[in-house]
Amino acid sequence: MFTEDKKLSAIGAPVEKLAFKFKKDFPLLDGQITRIKDSNIVINLGMKNKIKEGFHFIIYRELPEKKDPATGKTVAQDISVIGKAVVTMASDDFSEVVIKDKKEPLDVQKDKVITE
Repeated sequence: MFTEDKKLSAIGAPVEKLAFKFKKDFPLLDGQITRIKDSNIVINLGMKNKIKEGFHFIIYRELPEKKDPATGKTVAQDISVIGKAVVTMASDDFSEVVIKDKKEPLDVQKDKVITE
């Protein structure tokens, strides 16, 4: 892996292997909040999605779409970060997550999570 060859092509394979390992060990996943209980939430991602205890999530809410007044087409959809959370228990299909930082009340119908 470490050679004197300083050409960009020489680092291609090791970088690809490292990127694959990051993707495998830290998947980028988007999920739904299925239940809110006190300072915990339950999400619809679990070990089947490669979620493990200790994974960090961002809790967010999609804001109303912004439309182009001339065409009526959606031009943007902003999000509001509601807080952050950490997985405390993962089962096959869902995970319990403790809320670490919350800026406003959660809404099980609107709020989502994404891996940090």
